[in-house]
Amino acid sequence: MASKTPFSSGTFDKSTVLKSFNNHFFGFLDEVSRMIPDNQEVPIARNSFDMIRKTNPTSIAKAWYLFVYKPYEEVIAQGNIMFFFDKDYSGDLQNLANSSNIMEMIDKIREPLKNLSPENIANSTKFIQNLCKLSVLYYSLTEKRT
Repeated sequence: MASKTPFSSGTFDKSTVLKSFNNHFFGFLDEVSRMIPDNQEVPIARNSFDMIRKTNPTSIAKAWYLFVYKPYEEVIAQGNIMFFFDKDYSGDLQNLANSSNIMEMIDKIREPLKNLSPENIANSTKFIQNLCKLSVLYYSLTEKRT
């Protein structure tokens, strides 16, 4: 008998999807931290995201949808994670406060990720694709209520 998941009925509850997104997001950060244990930027980023989540639990999922999924939907669907390792983010960050600090953090995380094993890169790609699916689902449920 197949196990029952929160999504197996075909109906989705917004709070369940949000909780699943946040759990998956922090699981991804934990996995990245495990893959590059000498990198101190990942735990710092995780703590920052945790504070954001505690202040506004919806903000990470909404930001992922708007700033990761929407502009890069095609690249993510193709599984081309190397695109993100080589991308120049300065244009994406130009309107954000502390954009140079954010870019420095991105560089400190993505440089070691470039050298991961193919298995770890595939695993990271799957995490990113799943986060996109959850953010799309969450965004669609939010839009239905407005």
